[in-house]
Amino acid sequence: MKTYLALIIILIFIKFSFSQEEIKIDYNNPIAYFEVFLGYSGVNFEGLSLGYTGNYQKGNNLFTFRNLYIASKNVNRNRGLSKAFLFPAYINGNSLNEYGLLYGKRFVYDGSSLSLSAGISSNTLINRYKIEGLKYREKEHYIGVPFEINYKFFKKDKNRFRLFYGLIPIGRPTAFSRSFGFKLYGNFGKVTHVGFGFNYSFGFHKIYN
Repeated sequence: MKTYLALIIILIFIKFSFSQEEIKIDYNNPIAYFEVFLGYSGVNFEGLSLGYTGNYQKGNNLFTFRNLYIASKNVNRNRGLSKAFLFPAYINGNSLNEYGLLYGKRFVYDGSSLSLSAGISSNTLINRYKIEGLKYREKEHYIGVPFEINYKFFKKDKNRFRLFYGLIPIGRPTAFSRSFGFKLYGNFGKVTHVGFGFNYSFGFHKIYN
């Protein structure tokens, strides 16, 4: 009886050990991150660009949702104020708003990544003007082909998340991290624009062991 009981305990222990090992081997964090970016666009529409993206990667396939807003200079605004401050010059001028879905490839290196994506977008161009002192606004909708190239830098190894510019570590080592980098972006359509800017994101940027 004691022999049978010992065998049962050994079998349970072996099964539990293998189950724990399988959990450790099979578990991987996803690759998903949220990004904001700021830049300047030109070509057919020139202005200050502000946008955000939501990203999910499977294998080396990258799926992206992007919202981009471009504000052109307000030519009717006070010139002295426009020279003294950057952002007031772009308030209540013409604008371009884009919502796009993009697909591409992302290549992950030790502590950086390169991605190239393109897709389809819905765009709204807003033109503002004055006639005899009265303000008018016209909207125009069109379909475009958005694209972007990103190069990002992030942590190489899983470690503790840090607050206050990396000074205070909290919690256990985690795959969650911040990243920063550069973005070349644009859209081909009735109104074509190309821009360059800086991106900042947080989430899971690669698979950590």
